[in-house]
Amino acid sequence: MHALLVEDEALLRTMLCGSLSEFGFEVEQAETADAAWKMVEEGLDFDLLVTDVRMPGQMDGIELAERVKARVRDAAIVIMSGFAGSNRASTENFPNFLPKPFTEARLLTLIKQAMAN
Repeated sequence: MHALLVEDEALLRTMLCGSLSEFGFEVEQAETADAAWKMVEEGLDFDLLVTDVRMPGQMDGIELAERVKARVRDAAIVIMSGFAGSNRASTENFPNFLPKPFTEARLLTLIKQAMAN
């Protein structure tokens, strides 16, 4: 199983990469949604997208998730944000929303839920 992790905060990205690896994923990382989308366009194969909402660059995590959903139909998507009240992530299109801060157990629960859909 392969995961694409998109998070601009280096420490959190490192921690999440470790958690995803422990959950059995081979992890590709990107600091921005723009960089992640380039990886997708270049043919990156993955089963799970875990992305933050707010990041530097032209694209935010929601736009990335929307593009991934249209292009990689079988990919599970988990969206995380510390700004839960001010974004579009909790819509019906992305039910696997993870508000920050969260526990590793909550992350795993949401990943399992996303992978089951």
